[in-house]
Amino acid sequence: CIFFDDHITPLDPKIVDPVDAHLWPRRFSSAQLFGVHLVQAQPLLSIRDRDYFVKCFEQCEAAREAKLERWHKLKRIVADLDGVGKVLSGFLYTSVPSQNASFRPWSRSRQVSRAQRVQTFEDE
Repeated sequence: CIFFDDHITPLDPKIVDPVDAHLWPRRFSSAQLFGVHLVQAQPLLSIRDRDYFVKCFEQCEAAREAKLERWHKLKRIVADLDGVGKVLSGFLYTSVPSQNASFRPWSRSRQVSRAQRVQTFEDE
C-alpha cells in the first residue's frame, strides 16, 4: 500500500494514521514508512511528467526491496540467538563480586606516589 499526499513529511504524517492492523492500536512512525509506503507528492512535477507516479512507485519498490534485504541480513546475523546468548553471557558476571574487595584510588597508586610533583596553575 502506498499513500501519496503533498503534506506528508518524515516527521509528521499529517492526515495519515499508519496503524499496524495485527497489533492494534500500535502505530508506525512516519519515518519508518516514509519513502516506502508514504510519499510526499509534488503536484507540479506530477502535472509536468505523465510518468511521475509510476516513477515514484518504482522508487518505493526499490526502497522496499532494500529494506527487506536489510531485514534478511539482520535475521541471518542474529538467527542463532542461543549462540549469541552464550557469547554474551561470557561478558556478564556469573557471580556477585566479593564484598571484601579493596579499592585504592588512583591518586594513592604507586605510579602517582613515585611521580615528580610539578607545580600547576592551581598551586599558585
